[in-house]
Amino acid sequence: MSRVTQGNKAADEAAKAVTGADGVARCIITLRKGYLSISTDKVLESMFLLAFFGFLRCSEFAASTPLYDPSRHASLSDISVLSSDTLIYFLKRSKTNQSGQPQPVYLFRLNSPLSPYEPVLNYINSRLACQASPLDPLFISETGRVATRSWFHHHFRQILLRSGIPPEPYSGHSFRIGAASTASRRGIPDNITKILGRWASTAYLAYVRNDLNDIRNAHALLST
Repeated sequence: MSRVTQGNKAADEAAKAVTGADGVARCIITLRKGYLSISTDKVLESMFLLAFFGFLRCSEFAASTPLYDPSRHASLSDISVLSSDTLIYFLKRSKTNQSGQPQPVYLFRLNSPLSPYEPVLNYINSRLACQASPLDPLFISETGRVATRSWFHHHFRQILLRSGIPPEPYSGHSFRIGAASTASRRGIPDNITKILGRWASTAYLAYVRNDLNDIRNAHALLST
C-alpha cells in the first residue's frame, strides 16, 4: 500500500471525516439554491472550491485571527488569471512552507458543475467591481471583515446540515483529506497526488513548471 493511501486510511481511522467530490457537490448545490445572501454564498462557494481543488488546509485560505495582515493572510491579489481557462492562487504560507517562496495553486475551467474557474473568477470580479483593494482580504464575512477559520467552520456546518450531511465529524481540514481520498478512488497516481497536496514542496515547484496538463487532467478526474 502506498504512503498516500496509508495516510488517507489513517485519517479515516482517526475519525477525520472526508469531504469528497460528492459531498462538495451537495454543498455547492445548497449554496446555489440560496443559503444566506448572494455575496456570502459566493464567498463560501469560492472557499469550498479553492479548498477542494487546492488540497488546502483551512489555515491556508481562512485567517486564524480577525486581525488581518496582508503579508500573512490571503488577499485578493493572491489570485490572478493565467489564461482563459486557468487561475493561479499564490499560497503565501503553508504547514511546510512558512517563509519561503509562495506556492502556485492552479484552478481550471473544467467540463463539470464543480468547475472552479468560473465561480472564483466571478467572485473576484464582483469584489473588484465594488472598489475592493487588491490588498483587501481574499474572503470576507457578512460584515466585510476577513473570513476567519471559526467563521468558516460555523457556515460549513450549517451548509452540511442543509445538504443532509451530519456535520459532527467534519472540519475545515476535511477538504484536503477529501481531495486526497477522491484522488485515490479516481486512480490518480500517487506522485501526482503528492504534487497536488504539496507534500514535497521542492518537487511540487519543479513539477508545475514543467507539466501543468497532468494537474489539469487530475482536476478533471476529481470533479467527476
